[in-house]
Amino acid sequence: MCCNESCGVCTEPGGFCIQQVCEDPDDVGVTCGPSVCGAGEVCCNESCGICTEPGGFCTQQFCGEPDDVGPSCGPTVCAVGETCCNDSCGICTKPGDGCTKQLCNEPEPEPGNCGGESCPEGTVCCNDSCGICTPPGGSCIQQVCE
Repeated sequence: MCCNESCGVCTEPGGFCIQQVCEDPDDVGVTCGPSVCGAGEVCCNESCGICTEPGGFCTQQFCGEPDDVGPSCGPTVCAVGETCCNDSCGICTKPGDGCTKQLCNEPEPEPGNCGGESCPEGTVCCNDSCGICTPPGGSCIQQVCE
């Protein structure tokens, strides 16, 4: 009698059976660093073994041995052979490749302080250098004011 079809385990009636779920070898996805992606997933970060749906969000963090890392770059660390091209956003590129010069989010200023002023209740500081407050999640210019 088969007691665990997913693993192909059969025993005599009353015999021992494992409760493990085994994958169908035909459903195994691509190898992704230390992981194997599931059916319908793609490898988006091989160094960390992160799989996502095609087009899904993925970190560019480098997950390797300490000797296998390049320079620090804002919130990330570049891979060996890459340079930090945008410290604000943590974007690394190969030497000579193009790079965005956008300004990414800076740390949140202290509550109630926004460019030397206090934000009204129900708003947050979105641009400390210009003293601009908006409703939470509102749009805000990313220019630097003097």
